[in-house]
Amino acid sequence: MIPHLIGLQGIMDGILPPGLHFASVREVRDIFAYNAHRIWLLEGLVLACLELRKFGCARPYLGGSYVTSREYPGDYDACWDPTGVSPDVDKLLWDDSQRVEQNECIAAIF
Repeated sequence: MIPHLIGLQGIMDGILPPGLHFASVREVRDIFAYNAHRIWLLEGLVLACLELRKFGCARPYLGGSYVTSREYPGDYDACWDPTGVSPDVDKLLWDDSQRVEQNECIAAIF
């Protein structure tokens, strides 16, 4: 479940509270895909996650400005758990430095 966004001093946008928040794609869509730009960003993320799933990825993570109240985020931050992922995954999606850089993110169930 995605919690209510919080405000922090010095940050204009509402952000997720610290922690890992589990959510379905539908929840992410319902809360964060509320304009054409955000829908477009989410569609790209979903395509990437579907491709990762073909190679055994069970858990993608979503963070960055996409999971804030910013109306037009520049992009999203995403990474994924490489456990059980085939080494045949598209090299465009593979990065040995995969890690959650944020203190707050969503583990989306795709």
